Amino acid sequence: ARRTRLWPDMVDARRLQVRHLSANPLAPTCRHAQFNQELLLGEIMPYNVFVSHGWHDRWIARQMASSIVAETGAQVFIDIFDIQSGDRIEQRVHAGLSGCTELVSLLTPWSVDRNWVWSEMAGAWALRKRYVGVIYGLSLEEIEKNHGGLAMLSPTNVIGLNEFDTYLVELGKRVSAADA
Repeated sequence: ARRTRLWPDMVDARRLQVRHLSANPLAPTCRHAQFNQELLLGEIMPYNVFVSHGWHDRWIARQMASSIVAETGAQVFIDIFDIQSGDRIEQRVHAGLSGCTELVSLLTPWSVDRNWVWSEMAGAWALRKRYVGVIYGLSLEEIEKNHGGLAMLSPTNVIGLNEFDTYLVELGKRVSAADA
């Protein structure tokens, strides 16, 4: 991709990159300087995946995030690394959603009862971001029957946790195409 220097008053959001100052190698890139991060103009923004999950599923979500980073080169936004004590949660989530390229949501019997998971998926849908549901321990039929319907979920954007490796291959292709 061609790299050009941008004037601050003519910044194109797709051409920004913010270096995350955390020492954690899984800590993703967030694109908002108000969170004490260094803004670098003129760089192509990396492919960024927002990992949505319920608090009870954070171990699995962390494994998913690790695999995304290691196998595709994409960066991740995940609350356990990107929201710190004292941060305004809704601001950090909004920044993560606004800055992500796509969202992957872990849907389990615990997470489908969490408002934040549905809010994050709705945010990705409203922002016209790609989103993929990863189901584990329940079915689409159970979500539809017991949790108020499928909303923006459909069989075309939902996979089982056992198909996550396939998702990683597909994601890797999108990351490579975005870097080209």
